[in-house]
Amino acid sequence: MSLTPEQLAKIQQKESTLPDALRRDALTNYREGYFFVTINTRGYAPILSYISGRADANDGAEDEPRCVYTELGKRAQWKSTVDVFFVS
Repeated sequence: MSLTPEQLAKIQQKESTLPDALRRDALTNYREGYFFVTINTRGYAPILSYISGRADANDGAEDEPRCVYTELGKRAQWKSTVDVFFVS
């Protein structure tokens, strides 16, 4: 479905008022691929996961950095078959 010139103008007007960090990249295909979602919380509380390990550890080492999921993070799932995020 194509957008009308009026709709395109309205979108461009709205996007021009957004800070650079919130604008979509015109060259990026947002329908394919993987994306990371960052959620900032007060006091940097780990809501879904946290990073454990040492940043300078070698790959495969016992203390290499890894993502550790919280109980809520373990229950949160991405259902790619219907493209819906849900928390059980």
